[in-house]
Amino acid sequence: MYPVFHVTAVTRRRNPIYCATLVGPPPMEDCYMAKATERIFLPLLRTVLPEISDYFLPWEGVFHNITVVSMRKEFPAHARRLACGLWGQGQMSFSKALVLVDSDIDPSNLEKIWRLFIDSFDPSADAHLSEGVLDALDHSAPSPLCGSKIAIDLTRRVRGEPERARFPIRPPSKADMETIEDFARSQIGGIARAAFKEGFCAIALDKAGRRGVDILEKIRDCGLFDGKFRAVAIFDADVNPADTSKILWKIFNNTDPRRDILVASKSGLCLVDACKKTLADGHAREWPQELTFEC
Repeated sequence: MYPVFHVTAVTRRRNPIYCATLVGPPPMEDCYMAKATERIFLPLLRTVLPEISDYFLPWEGVFHNITVVSMRKEFPAHARRLACGLWGQGQMSFSKALVLVDSDIDPSNLEKIWRLFIDSFDPSADAHLSEGVLDALDHSAPSPLCGSKIAIDLTRRVRGEPERARFPIRPPSKADMETIEDFARSQIGGIARAAFKEGFCAIALDKAGRRGVDILEKIRDCGLFDGKFRAVAIFDADVNPADTSKILWKIFNNTDPRRDILVASKSGLCLVDACKKTLADGHAREWPQELTFEC
């Protein structure tokens, strides 16, 4: 019910034109507003957090869902300290996910960031869950305006920090992928299609009223994905799992970190439910429909 304004007169032209935007899946016009916001506020963030080298707001995160930050790391737990500091800075407090990398990494190079995640992420040591305020447009949290957040530390270790556990992966063979697809169709059910990228498996399915976490647990416990993928995400059946931009948008927008992310501690496999949430997931809030445009 905002913004509030006072009308003192209403006039009209013979053929009125109402200028407005309806924002749907990125990239759209608000993406350039995000880029302007990113550049304008960088110097201001550096005045209070001078260890920041640069930061990047991916279009698929629509401003508030993910921020990638490069930093000059100087002491143990510095990355976690910076994450907490960012969550205390104005509208940066709305950011649901933070990814922290070293200053020599370009935060806009998402392929490089993904390679760092594959090679070095240790979920037991590098993921920090927190709670805090969320943007009014966030629909994924169980409650409006507040929910869980996650910080992922991909910086190099410094003296005084424990070594990371390593979870090497090898590309799945054609036989592996066929076995995985057979398992998915017989044990998970409702599979529409799947796509395999480097270290990542995307599965589009019909949840059919099931809890997302139950599906993730089946994937985690079967062991077929261990050592072949770094992450597995499930999506609704109408999502093309081969569309990288679309699946990133769904992951960033449709997940509450504490509820929708599961980790296999022995293999380091990360599992994400990026589907729409329902009462079965404990989500009582209305879920918005995706905007579509026809010319």
